[in-house]
Amino acid sequence: SLLGSPISPSFRIVNALRSPSSVGSKTNAGAMASSFTNAYPTTTSSRGRILLLTSLGLNLVFILWASNRHFLEGFAMGSAQSDCQKMADMPTQLKSCDLRGRSKQQLCGVGMMRNVWHGTRHFRSGNNTKPSTELVVDPTCPRSAGIFDMASRHRRSGTTRSMTFALLYYEEPLFLSHQIASWLKWSKETRGKFNFLIVDDGSRPGLKAVDVINDPELHAKIVSSKIDLEVYAIEQDLCWNIAGARNLAVFMAKTDYLYLGDADTIAEDKAAQYMLEIKYEDEATFRSSRKRSLFYQFDRIRSDGITKKPHPAVMVISKHAYWTAGGGDEDGMFTSGKFRQRAKWAGINIAKINEQMVKENILPLRELDDATQCPKINAKNCQTMVKVKSDNILPRPEKPDQEEYWEMKFNNQKPWSNEYLRFSWKLAYPG
Repeated sequence: SLLGSPISPSFRIVNALRSPSSVGSKTNAGAMASSFTNAYPTTTSSRGRILLLTSLGLNLVFILWASNRHFLEGFAMGSAQSDCQKMADMPTQLKSCDLRGRSKQQLCGVGMMRNVWHGTRHFRSGNNTKPSTELVVDPTCPRSAGIFDMASRHRRSGTTRSMTFALLYYEEPLFLSHQIASWLKWSKETRGKFNFLIVDDGSRPGLKAVDVINDPELHAKIVSSKIDLEVYAIEQDLCWNIAGARNLAVFMAKTDYLYLGDADTIAEDKAAQYMLEIKYEDEATFRSSRKRSLFYQFDRIRSDGITKKPHPAVMVISKHAYWTAGGGDEDGMFTSGKFRQRAKWAGINIAKINEQMVKENILPLRELDDATQCPKINAKNCQTMVKVKSDNILPRPEKPDQEEYWEMKFNNQKPWSNEYLRFSWKLAYPG
């Protein structure tokens, strides 16, 4: 039988290594030793010695192969490692960022990719050597399957819109009020081609995105203008969770293309139309050459009329390109330059669009600042929320310097994460 065969310990060893309770445990080595002892009874015969040495060699080859394929690493990525062990490996400023009462610990990631780029090489699974273009269920996270079932039902509900306008939000009622006011000024045709998706990254009660939206006058305008708006609220207040929040926006979007915007940059109608042109161009390029692009460098202009450098984090990108590039690595804070570098290595074309916008006379994104006044449409509610924020302001955590940390990942001295969406969330609007 298989259990009595000389190579059976390989299965016992891997099972011991798969066990979450054995990760980092002193008893792990003992379990392995016990597997060998039980499987190989002491023998002095030449045949027995030959079988013993052959089997030991096969076990060694198997373990080296599994390690090289990241097989064992995958089984070690359960919730125990996510919640505790991985924290020790994160940048100090990121893991200790609790000045705002933010959670220090992430949950287990509900999503993973069968293939994800690791610097100049990528994570491989089975015989498939191409990078994944979407997240799949991570079987090591107990809450994963139910969440994916919910998300797939949501996406199957479909949409006739062409692009998702996605924003991250964290206690910025002034900026969100202006964002919605600007959408209301778009033409009906332009507005009808966009879904609008907001990820509220753990805001406190009274400063949540839904507190802005539920202003009676503003909400009535949203409904009457047929703005297709969804708000997803992350239930943990994780420090510098930009990568996770962006991953959630891409994961929950119903359209294949997204504009990943920034809270304090306003896109006028013509800029939104240009985003759609970019999408159509990228689709045509993909049909002819099977290449995808990441479009960035949207110029921005300040309230005093001074043009600033293009915003580094704003982009138009397809889901295919986003996940092919590995998505946002949730081990640390999202860094736009590092994401573009990974995208380039994954074969994604990096396209700068600011010069073309100038040629086509498209206004830059309008940048807001703290001196900006509340828009008229919800002035009273906006002013109240701004005061709540100023009366309850907490020290802003220092932005971590992670240059050395990311360089270690790019040099393959640290592994790229294959755990995504390390938090829980809910649909906050419509609700």
